[in-house]
Amino acid sequence: MKNLSIFLLILVGAVCVTFPEFNQCDAKWANDKIGLSTITICKGGDIITSIAMAMAGLQKNQNPSTLNTWLKANKGYDKNNNFVWNSITPFGMTYEGMIPNSLIKLNLDVGYIVVMEVSKGPHYVLATGYKGNTINVNDPLYTTTTAYDISAVVTGKTAIYKIPVTSSDYKPSFAASFLNKVAQKLNTNSLLQE
Repeated sequence: MKNLSIFLLILVGAVCVTFPEFNQCDAKWANDKIGLSTITICKGGDIITSIAMAMAGLQKNQNPSTLNTWLKANKGYDKNNNFVWNSITPFGMTYEGMIPNSLIKLNLDVGYIVVMEVSKGPHYVLATGYKGNTINVNDPLYTTTTAYDISAVVTGKTAIYKIPVTSSDYKPSFAASFLNKVAQKLNTNSLLQE
C-alpha cells in the first residue's frame, strides 16, 4: 500500500506547465482576419487562441496574431479557412488526433496539449488540468469560465498534441514517461476504432 501511495504522489506532480490566458477578442488581434476569410479572431479564433496559449506556455513565443500570421503563410488553414490541426508540427507539437472523452485525463496526466470542443459551440478551449470530472481550462472567449464538467465536452472533438520530452523546458518524471507510453498505446487503439 505504501508503494502505491508513493506512486500516486509521483503521478500528481508528474507534469506542470503554466499557460497564459489570451482572450480572442483582445484589441491587439481581435480584428485580424483568419486565413483568407472575413471572419475575425474575435468572432471565430477560439482554436488558434487556445493553441497560442499552449505554445506560449511551452515557450514558443506565439500569441493569436503571430500564430495567425504564421498559419496564413504556412498552409495552416484549408481552402475553407478551417484550422489544419497538423500544421503546427514545425513548432514541436505533433498532432496525435481526436480522442474520446474517456482519455482526456490520461492525456493531461502525461503532459500532452489538450484542446477540446465544449457544448457552448462549436467552441474550443485549452484544457489545463482536472479534479474529478471537472476539466480546468483557459477559455479564450468566456474568460470568466475556468472549468467545464467532462459531460460538457463534445465527444470525439478533443485534439491532442504530443510535445517533445527532450525539450529543456519540460522535464517529465519517470511516472509521466510511463504514462506517456500508456497514453500513446490507448490513443492509437482509440483512433483505429473510429
